[in-house]
Amino acid sequence: MRFILLITLIASATCSAARIDVDPREAAVRAALQDQMDSSATRGTSVSLINGDLVTKINVGDASSELSLFEIGSISKSFAGIAISELSVEQKLDLELPISNYIPELANSFIGTVSAHLLAIHTARLPDSFIGSDGHNTEQYTETEFITFLKNYVPDPILFPAGKRQYSNLGFSTLALLIHRIEKEAYTDWVREHILLPLGMKSTGFITSKEAPAGLLQGYSVVLEPLTYSAEGELHTASGGIFSNLHDMTIYLMANINPGNELLGQAMSLSQKLGMGWDSKPGALPIEKNGGMTAGFSSVIEFDPTKKTGAVVLANDFDVLTTMHLGGIASGTPYDTLSDLPLPTETLKSLTGIYSSADGKQQIKLFSIGNNRLGFERGDGFSSPFEVFYRWRLIQQNPNVFFTNDGGSIDDVVKLKTDPVSNQIKVVYSHYRGTDSSGKPIYETNTYSRI
Repeated sequence: MRFILLITLIASATCSAARIDVDPREAAVRAALQDQMDSSATRGTSVSLINGDLVTKINVGDASSELSLFEIGSISKSFAGIAISELSVEQKLDLELPISNYIPELANSFIGTVSAHLLAIHTARLPDSFIGSDGHNTEQYTETEFITFLKNYVPDPILFPAGKRQYSNLGFSTLALLIHRIEKEAYTDWVREHILLPLGMKSTGFITSKEAPAGLLQGYSVVLEPLTYSAEGELHTASGGIFSNLHDMTIYLMANINPGNELLGQAMSLSQKLGMGWDSKPGALPIEKNGGMTAGFSSVIEFDPTKKTGAVVLANDFDVLTTMHLGGIASGTPYDTLSDLPLPTETLKSLTGIYSSADGKQQIKLFSIGNNRLGFERGDGFSSPFEVFYRWRLIQQNPNVFFTNDGGSIDDVVKLKTDPVSNQIKVVYSHYRGTDSSGKPIYETNTYSRI
């Protein structure tokens, strides 16, 4: 009954909009996709455009149809935001109460004092993730291990000041634990029962199995090298552990644009109003969320319920910036960034290569990522794989090529300068370490030379 009712609400809401035959964004999206394919900047991409009652779906490359499966990364957080919103609507959860009211083991701990609301808007003073001295990552923790971590966690007042938004995957793992405790069932089972099945998202699931789900596309790095599938722990699925396809994500997009007045619709509206699980600020339009940091996938969803428009982009490569740029074109609200600003070919050639710190222990790699754009990676030692900093954005070309990391509360900075003595390109990487007693940012800066 819930499924039939919701689909009816979606249909009636969308049919009330003015009818058009061709989405005015379609030509620009197809042109951008063609540019990406021609420059080998992507392997496969699926795009859905919603404009009133008009739905336009585009699939290129590895995405042979709207049924091709992708990991949706951090868009998974929007499902968690809707989940706690539904519990709030049902008065099972007070969004402002300390979560120790629902998880007694967290009494007398710092994290026990924070609310579900703060967790859902990344202001709970938690790190993004944590790797223990044994190399064990919180993303793979069992429930018992995760509770032990939370009980012992105390935020650094300099790195994690009160009231500061700092993106945290751990915050959403904590929300999954909270939902599990309130509802007495696994988080994934709850989402499947209360969101996926009512919406008819039959192909959507969770990347918890040891083997990749049947039909999941191969994921690729930003330089289109194949990456290995990696399963998520049960709790971490709230942060980035959902897979889906364009068919199902179009249903999800339409439901969020036209949420309706039944329970799930009320939950969607509340999550949007409070910004829980979304990247956009509470009350801001359009509402958006991007997804990345999974094994070779990136995605964007963006919509405006007042205009009845929206878009979703799914790609099986790790180039989140390209996907976000395409999402901006698809949504009709281009991102305010020069992240894909092309460099002159000769400039690009002069910069690409590997740069080493003076002690030889760290390396930085600059490389072309298609469309004459410059990518940035950092690695420790030649035998270690490079770590892709997918959030680094090229924001200035002159007088120096200049990147900044938009993932933290205070940006790291990478500058490329020409040494006046040797006339050689140097990479200057400044890593934010906190603030001094006066509140002035403290950076650890290293210079890297081409090898």
